[in-house]
Amino acid sequence: MKPFIYDFKRALFRKATMVTLVLFLVAGLGLTYISAQQMITGSLNLLYNGVVLFRLDTMGRKLEVIGGVYDNELNPANIELSLSLSTISGYSSDWKTIDLGRYQLTGETRLEIPIPGEIVETPEPGMKVALRAVITRVRVGTLDISHLNELLPTLFLDNVVNNTPVYGGCIFLGHKGSHISIDSHINVCMNIASARDRLYLIMGSPQLPVKPLQVYYNISVAELVSVTSSINVGIVNLTGMKYLGDISDDMRIYVFPIELGDVSRHQFLNVSWAVLTSNGEIRGGSGNIIVNMGETARGAITSYIGSTGLSLFALLFPVVMLYLGYVLIAKPKSQGALEFILARPITRADLYMTRYIAGILVALTAPLLFITTLYAGVYVVMRVLLSPQDMLLFYLGIAGSLVAFYTLCYYIAVEFKGTSYLALAITLYLFFLIGLQIVGMILAFTIGHTTSIDEIIKTQYRLYYFSPFGFTNLVSALIQYNYRVLGEIILEVVKPEYIVAAFAAWTLIPFIAGLLRFKVKNLSS
Repeated sequence: MKPFIYDFKRALFRKATMVTLVLFLVAGLGLTYISAQQMITGSLNLLYNGVVLFRLDTMGRKLEVIGGVYDNELNPANIELSLSLSTISGYSSDWKTIDLGRYQLTGETRLEIPIPGEIVETPEPGMKVALRAVITRVRVGTLDISHLNELLPTLFLDNVVNNTPVYGGCIFLGHKGSHISIDSHINVCMNIASARDRLYLIMGSPQLPVKPLQVYYNISVAELVSVTSSINVGIVNLTGMKYLGDISDDMRIYVFPIELGDVSRHQFLNVSWAVLTSNGEIRGGSGNIIVNMGETARGAITSYIGSTGLSLFALLFPVVMLYLGYVLIAKPKSQGALEFILARPITRADLYMTRYIAGILVALTAPLLFITTLYAGVYVVMRVLLSPQDMLLFYLGIAGSLVAFYTLCYYIAVEFKGTSYLALAITLYLFFLIGLQIVGMILAFTIGHTTSIDEIIKTQYRLYYFSPFGFTNLVSALIQYNYRVLGEIILEVVKPEYIVAAFAAWTLIPFIAGLLRFKVKNLSS
C-alpha cells in the first residue's frame, strides 16, 4: 500500500473519529426528543386537530361516536376517550349518570355504545342529555401523550330535528375549532387544521336538519392580530365567497382543502365560512377565525431548531475539531511521530494533505449524520416531515463552522506542539464562544452608539462573520426569516454572498499558511 494512502487511512479510521460520529448521531436523536418535548409543552395543537361527533338514539338506546382527528400530515391520529352520560327530564334536578367506559378512536372508526335502559327510560322532548369526555391518550407518530389527561367540557347533546328521540353534539380537538349553528341549534362541528403546509377545514354533523348543507368560504388579510374568532347565526351574506363542498350525510367526517392563493407575504389570514340551507333561504351560520400561517408543525419545529435547538449542540461540536487537530498533528509532532512517517517515500505536502482531508471528511460526515438522524427522528417520533431544503441549509451551516474551525486548529497545530496547542486552541474556542460577543457589544455601545433593537441585532449578526462558529447562526438566520421568526432587518446583514466570502477567508487563509509553514517547520520532538 502506498504510504500516502496508508497514512490517510490511519488518520481517518481511528477511535477519535468513530467516537465523533457516534456523538453526532446521539446529538441528532437528542435534539429530536427535545423538539418533541417543546411541541408537547408549547404547540401540541400543531401536531393534531380534528372533530369528534356524538349521536344518542334514545329509542335504540345506543350512543354513536365517530372521530376525525388528524396529524400534521393529514394521517389519522389515534385518541382514547373516557365517556360518561347524564340525563335529566324536564325541570327535574335529579340527574342520572353512568360511566360508559374507555374507547379508542382510530381514523374514522365508528363506535356504537349500548346505553342501559335505566339511563334513558323513555324518549321525552324536554329531556336534556349531558356527555362528559376525557382524553386519556393521544398518539401521533411514536408520541404517547398519556400524561395530558385533558378534560373536555361537558357537552350537552341537543334534540334538533323535529323533536325526534335522537340527540347530537360534537367536540373539536385543537385550538381553531368552532361550532356552526342554524336557528340556535348546534349541528355542525368544524376545525381548521394546518397539514402538509396547507389549511384544511375538518367538518361533520351528528344531525342535519336540511340536506345537503352547502359550505362556502373566503380569505382576506387580517389587519389586526388581536382580532378574535367570532360566530354569527342568521342571514348569511355569500358575496365574494367560494363554494367548498356539501355536507350531505350525518355522522361523517368531511375534510375540505382551503385554497390560499398568493398570500405568502401575509402572516395572519382571516378565514370565513358559511352554511347555506337548500330550502331557498340564505340562512345559516358564518364565522371567522384568525389563522397564523406560520403556525404549522414543520414551521414550529424548524424555528425551534434554528433559534434554540442547534445552540444546545452546535457550540459544543467544534470541541471535536479542536481534539482532532491535536491527535492528527500537534500530538504526533510533539512525540516525533511525523518525522518517522516522513522517513517513508511521502512528502511533507502529502502528509499535510492526508491528515487535513481526514479531518475535513469528519467535519463533513458528522453533521450529515446529525441532520439525517434529526430529519428521520422527527418524522418517526412526531410524523412531521421537515423541509429537505431547510435541513440542507442547517447542514451547510454546521459543516461550514466545523470546517472553518478545524482549518484554524490545524494551522495552530502546525505552529505549536502538545500542551501549547491545547492551551491556545481552547483559549480561541472560548473567545469565539463568549468573548467575541462581549467585545463586540461593548464596542457597539461605546463607539458605534448602538441604541435601537434593530441595530443591536445587526451588530450581533455582523460579529458572526468574525467567528468560525458563526456560519451555523448565519444560515439559521435565513431559515428563521423564511418562517418569520426574524424580520426583514436581518437581510441587511445576512447575505449568502457574504457568508461564502467569510467561509473562503476562514478556510483558505489558515490552510495556505499552514501548508507553507509545514513545509519548513521543525517536526522533531
